[in-house]
Amino acid sequence: LFLLFVSSSVFATLAFRPLYYLDILLLDIDMPGMDGMEIASRLGQLNKEPLLIFVTSHDELVYESFQYHPYGFVRKRFYKEELPKLLKDCLKELERENKHFSFRTDGKDIRLLLSEINYFEADSNYLKVFTKQGEYRFRSTMTAVENSLQSGGFIRIHKGFLVNQAAVKTINSEEAELTDGTKLPMGKTFV
Repeated sequence: LFLLFVSSSVFATLAFRPLYYLDILLLDIDMPGMDGMEIASRLGQLNKEPLLIFVTSHDELVYESFQYHPYGFVRKRFYKEELPKLLKDCLKELERENKHFSFRTDGKDIRLLLSEINYFEADSNYLKVFTKQGEYRFRSTMTAVENSLQSGGFIRIHKGFLVNQAAVKTINSEEAELTDGTKLPMGKTFV
């Protein structure tokens, strides 16, 4: 686990650039020079974006920060109360991200991080699994996979689709749109 807290020093802020794998990054929204939101906008340069926690005494800036998809917020006046719970939640999320789903296809054993999987789609007696890197097809049932991923952050939105909640951008009674732009239908019994 690698945790970095960045507060008022721009030098300290820039020091994280060579670090390729941060797990959790705490940023003060209001800093002199380069503020926390400007730093957050540069996180895409890292190999893996960390779980981002904004620390602020300006509650009015929380909504503006949503564009950076923070994991959470800590209000400075409640720092001692809010930070321990939020860090505990981050650790649970990191554990979930490091969990795997394994299957066999084309004579090969495949092991994927749950965080890499966008969704599963039923395909007759097979399932297709769509990841950030590509697509696989293997023999199984949606119910079996759903049961094996009960605590993995996946939701059934249709009899033919099981979706990683982290990959959902928007959802309504008609469809779910994923962060990669894919649109999947919502089943009437799953709304």
